[in-house]
Amino acid sequence: MELRIFTVTKISLRNILLGFLLFTVATTLSASSLLAQDLQPGEWRTYTSMRQVVDVATNYDSSAAWGVTPGGAIRITLDGHRETMRALRNTDGLSDNNLTAVATDPDGNVYLGGATGTFDIYSETSGKILKLRDIFIKDDFPSKRINAISVFGDRVYLAASFGMSVYNRSTHQFAETVTKFSSLPDQDSTKQILEFGGNTYVVLADSIATINSSNLSGNWRTIPGTSGLLNSIAVFRGTLYASSNTGLFALDGTGQQFQQVTSVPSFQIARLGVGPARDSLFMFGADGNSLLVTRDVSAFLNQTIPTSNPANPVLASSFARGGKKVFGSNVNGMLIEENTGQTTDKLFPDGPISNETSDLYFSSFANRLYTAHNTSGISLFTPSSGGWLNYPPGGALPNQYYKHIFFDSVRSTTWLSMQGGGLLSAQNLETGSPTIKHFTVADQFPQTLVNDPNWITMGAGTLDRQGNFVVTNWANNGLGLGSTSDGKTFTFHQIEGWRPYGSVVEDADGNFWIATEASGSPASGGVFFLRPDGVVGNIPGNSSVLPKAEVSAVLIDQDNALWCGQSIGVRIISNIYLASSNSNPAFSSRSVPLVEQQIVHCIATDGVNNKWIGTENGVFVVSPDGSDSLAHFSTANSPLVDNTVVSIALDTKKGEAYIATPKGISRVSTVFREGKSDYSGLHVYPNPVVQTPDVVPTVYVTGLVGASTVKIYSLSGRLVASIDGSQLGATVTWNGRDETGRQLPSGVYILSASSAQTTEVGQSKFVLVRKN
Repeated sequence: MELRIFTVTKISLRNILLGFLLFTVATTLSASSLLAQDLQPGEWRTYTSMRQVVDVATNYDSSAAWGVTPGGAIRITLDGHRETMRALRNTDGLSDNNLTAVATDPDGNVYLGGATGTFDIYSETSGKILKLRDIFIKDDFPSKRINAISVFGDRVYLAASFGMSVYNRSTHQFAETVTKFSSLPDQDSTKQILEFGGNTYVVLADSIATINSSNLSGNWRTIPGTSGLLNSIAVFRGTLYASSNTGLFALDGTGQQFQQVTSVPSFQIARLGVGPARDSLFMFGADGNSLLVTRDVSAFLNQTIPTSNPANPVLASSFARGGKKVFGSNVNGMLIEENTGQTTDKLFPDGPISNETSDLYFSSFANRLYTAHNTSGISLFTPSSGGWLNYPPGGALPNQYYKHIFFDSVRSTTWLSMQGGGLLSAQNLETGSPTIKHFTVADQFPQTLVNDPNWITMGAGTLDRQGNFVVTNWANNGLGLGSTSDGKTFTFHQIEGWRPYGSVVEDADGNFWIATEASGSPASGGVFFLRPDGVVGNIPGNSSVLPKAEVSAVLIDQDNALWCGQSIGVRIISNIYLASSNSNPAFSSRSVPLVEQQIVHCIATDGVNNKWIGTENGVFVVSPDGSDSLAHFSTANSPLVDNTVVSIALDTKKGEAYIATPKGISRVSTVFREGKSDYSGLHVYPNPVVQTPDVVPTVYVTGLVGASTVKIYSLSGRLVASIDGSQLGATVTWNGRDETGRQLPSGVYILSASSAQTTEVGQSKFVLVRKN
């Protein structure tokens, strides 16, 4: 699918930026090597963690296995070669990344079910994805989670939180949907569905319901005899077995009642599985690490699941022809166990250490993205290689909650602010063997809690105009801003009392502006300012200037105005210069109408001074002064991975945005690139430009000095088009038409670019081909 909104000649700023809505979603599997390729303007990419594999299935010929995760789907060949691993995410064509169930059929189709009712069918033959939204769009199902998928003949059974749906493989349509089984509650959640002996069996929490498979809309009945919380069923040696947390049950010969199998040792069963030769019944323990195997349901053998880490229990299992076992684990991805007992583990695609992200920072100096992931640690992403380097807590880093991350280009140091754990400085993180320094009360850091000297909560950090690193601190004594010039010793500055000091920025006059973020305790208090002479002032919250006490983000723009993000939108305070001469000035503010009543989490500035505002309703991109709407990205109109945006980091040189959400990180390339210092890299693409009566090309002109005017001439010297990039940076776009909107004839054209920022004039040639 491809959506394009093109620019026109003599274009204004607000119209040229509509081209930013361009995005492309591929519907084929992407190899990990593609991650290193540069993104084209309008292209999106998703980065998620796929370490938690919640369901697995072997494919039609047992050559590969599929696993599904909250971050997408994984395909691995059963030889265990990591270089053949593939991943599917929403930017590869999936409806959603948060997958919960997978199954395969004999025709090479892979069925993928999601937490929100998405149902996709991937063809291993064509590489295409069919998206079926029937369940996803149903308004009468409060919960649409697909818990399990099973294939029997032409039927694909979806066990869901609302009951059961059946997809017909022959007609390619949904058939029956059943939400009530016998006298059980309507929309009772189902866990598994199986056909056996001409009947269909459904596992619910405390009952198993059945009906003749020829009439799924008839009268269902429940089968007595089970106890405890049921979880799965399996057919073994001609008998239907059911498992629960209280044991194993067998359906009697009449098919009317289950009876407990008393020969099973005391064992909490999580699920059942039947080996590929159908000669063994596997009972997986609820702890995710234990396994009972039997061939006759009389003698049982304890076997070891190939994970001994309690934090990494096995969550799912499947069997391939040849005896290979495939497991999905909690934190180490997929595992393959050979008949010999040899195991290949940690099979998961490259990505961040966790989908839940607390903060992002992009360093143009290091050309690297730094990400903090709460209690899961931190990650580093290098766009040039497409690789991720992950640091889980407990290794090089202490086991803490990581709130903020910042790369200090002056000292080549990564600073990590922790909730309760103080501050870390890390050097050489990119090598995998960092040098770590932990700053605590022993380094004269003020503590946060009076009764706990080891509890120090830090806020966000930045560099000031002198190159010092400054960082906020929830100090109980009011020393809420620390600074260091050598990266070893800090000086702390008095702000006010105990406040949840968050982000900090410096204005053109050297004043620091410090936000107080949301917190139950201590209380927020709007924004404080600290002058170079040590005078402290305050823009109080719950006032006409700042309607709320909590300020989630602060930013100083090129006009020396202060932008403040709150739970009801953004306020711009343009007269902050008054702080330099008055400790209690009469500030005034205006709102950004386009984000009124939006819950704002973050604000960032791109290469041409547009503001990117992260909210609970996606990303709003507004003009430099906030008056114009340039774009609004949400899951409804773009591949944004989730609407809750907690942090945004911008690569201003490449015009790329990294957007953090609770479900992963989205990356999008734009035309908002920082202007160049000269025209040495001026480039027009595609070249040749091809246009037809039905297809209007998008022509990119890159390598521009900021605020360029671009003019296009015929070889005879006639001006045919003019593009106003006076408020843009390194890139503008053109639709290949002349001033009146007409298509141009085939030929060679000359492009000329000029800007008030340089006396140089840039020139380039390109070929235009018109096909009728």
